Amino acid sequence: RAVRPSPGRPGMRSAWQLAGASPAGRAGGPPGHDRLQESREGGEPDMSITEVAGLLLRTEETFSAYLARINGVILTLLLQSGSFENVDLFLLLNDHFHVLWDLTEKGCKTLKQTLHASESVSLQDVYLVWKADLFLDRYIQYFSTFASCTVVQGFEHAAKNKSEVWRSHQPALQQFLADFSLDASVAVALHAVLHKPFQDQLQQYSLILSKLKEAAGQVVDQCPESEAIADATIKFTKLRSFVKQVLDEACLTRSLWKSLGHKFADDLCVPERRLLEDSQNLTVFSSTGRSDRILLFNDILVLIQGSGFQSFDLKLVWVDAAETEMGKGSSLQEEPEDFLVSPRIFSQERSVSLEK
Repeated sequence: RAVRPSPGRPGMRSAWQLAGASPAGRAGGPPGHDRLQESREGGEPDMSITEVAGLLLRTEETFSAYLARINGVILTLLLQSGSFENVDLFLLLNDHFHVLWDLTEKGCKTLKQTLHASESVSLQDVYLVWKADLFLDRYIQYFSTFASCTVVQGFEHAAKNKSEVWRSHQPALQQFLADFSLDASVAVALHAVLHKPFQDQLQQYSLILSKLKEAAGQVVDQCPESEAIADATIKFTKLRSFVKQVLDEACLTRSLWKSLGHKFADDLCVPERRLLEDSQNLTVFSSTGRSDRILLFNDILVLIQGSGFQSFDLKLVWVDAAETEMGKGSSLQEEPEDFLVSPRIFSQERSVSLEK
């Protein structure tokens, strides 16, 4: 798969100027969020639908220019310099990156044509409302793949195996990554560069939808358009929550593999697997005495004892609600004669009991 070359778009500094924002003091990501947040909190008069559409266009142009820089400085160097561990995941991430970039550019082109052809814009022209499902699908694909890269420590491997590449392009790379963290390692910076701008853009979409709701309230009330704005707002809010959860679970799972060591990680680590619960974070009672640690993933249950482990496919595990002396509880059970794992809630303490 070929990496799309970076076209002759404005650089990151030019993008800041397009948005009317100063790069000073930025912690990373495109600058639109700060500007929108200040506008929202500054008590400015409500904008018209046409003005909101213009704001969306400027935000998308800035974001597209930023993606062009990420592509040219990061992805092209990463993928055109030979193979490395988990390169297939990064090729897939690159595909999803360009799908999002294309979606952004198509939106820019359509909105720019509409604004040039007419002095006013209707709600039908604001694609964030009517294509919310498409945006959700594209962002979910990107962040799901990004999370898999995180789980398998792909950014650490890329930083280590591509060290010569990064050193040979150090000036351009340092200038770009410094906008995220001056002291970050290449691995940490790569991780930030490839997710934070997208999270910031989703926040901008939510703020723009909020302004659009205010603008639409001036001309429509309780009509299909208003309902569509409300529906899109809910979808983007849920998407932002999903992204946060996906990133948290990925980082938690990556930390687990680092702590368990190579033996367990080599046998258990797969890109799609996510840690949901770890008995080290819970109070554990075991009547069998055969398990030192219990790990609940999204697809398997793992019982660790010493240097060995047992795993059980969650497709064979069911949840059984039960009343106990301590109150309501639930159990995860593979075979009644095998084992029973029961999460129970006590005042401020959770416990897992393992019984024969």
